[in-house]
Order: sequence, then C-alpha cells, then structure tokens
Amino acid sequence: MKYIYIIVCISLCVACKSDKENINAEEISKKEQVSASPQQETKPAQNIAKTPSAQIYHADTFVLPNGTLGYDILNSQGKKIIHQDRLPGLPGLRGFENISQANCVADMMIEKMSKGIMPPSINIDELKHCGIKTE
Repeated sequence: MKYIYIIVCISLCVACKSDKENINAEEISKKEQVSASPQQETKPAQNIAKTPSAQIYHADTFVLPNGTLGYDILNSQGKKIIHQDRLPGLPGLRGFENISQANCVADMMIEKMSKGIMPPSINIDELKHCGIKTE
C-alpha cells in the first residue's frame, strides 16, 4: 500500500511538471509570434503639449488677504500647475512684497519647467537674485 501511494505521488508530480512545461512552451511561442509579427507604429498623442519642452506656461499674480502677493503658473490649456501663495523655501506664511519679486520667481519657475525640470524648485540664492529678503 505504501508503494502505491509513493507511485501515485510521483506520477502526480511528473504530470504537473510536464503541464507547466507545456504551458511555458506555449507562452514562449506566443511571445515569439508577437515579436516576430510586424509591430504597429504607435502614433504620438494628438496633444503635443504633454511633453515639458512643448509646454507653454504663463504666470498670473494675485493679492493675498494680508496684502502680499502670490502667483499661479498655468499651462497652455489654462490648467493650474503651481499655486504659490507664500515665499518658496522659507518658513512662514508671508507672500511676495511686490509684483516684481513674484514675477521674477515665477519666471524662474517657468524657465525650469520649460527645460523639463519637474518639480521645479527655487533656492535661497535665486530668491536673493529677485530682491527677496531671506532672513
């Protein structure tokens, strides 16, 4: 009885293994057929503005309730990409003191985004370049 049980177990193992080999062989042949068949050319998306280099961005400044300024950066479809209502990289909730500071930082962000840098960031030196006090 013990030998019959062992023979049945071995038979099942061998049968399962050969089924797996058959399945793997079928999968491989399907993959080979797909790779051998001529591939359809994938057409680029109709909306070319999805690539960062093709994006056209613009900034809109706005006044905050505390009298400081912020900016939004929008893409060519008018979708808001960045909403900046405080000085980037600095602690606190204060916005820009004047429109030239807000526009200067927004222009730097747009330049970086146009080069494909996502997400763009501003460092302390760039803030100082725009006339922003960082202390």
